[in-house]
Amino acid sequence: MRRDDGVAGEHSVKAHLGGVQGVDAAGNFVYSIGWSLRQSHPVTDQFVKVHDLRMFRPLTPIPFLAGPAFINVHPRRSSSLIVASTGGLVNVIDVLNQGTAAPEFYQVCIV
Repeated sequence: MRRDDGVAGEHSVKAHLGGVQGVDAAGNFVYSIGWSLRQSHPVTDQFVKVHDLRMFRPLTPIPFLAGPAFINVHPRRSSSLIVASTGGLVNVIDVLNQGTAAPEFYQVCIV
């Protein structure tokens, strides 16, 4: 983004009210997980926030009701996002085809 005088501008966004816990990026998209505030107490935000770097605007958040604790872009499929909870639920989501493709769910069991 450039201002009229040719100097690069800055754009900031408040993704999570209680703070950011994890961030990853692929292509023109940035994904973040973090904390919300409920009755002035921080709780895990149940959405993965998506931001488009080309347009500098937030996109529709991705719900993850188990409470995301870790986030990573799949190393071989840049349109797939891996989200894990502290309880062992792992979800692989195709970000470009959220409504058409069935999400992949995995449950990690410690024996």
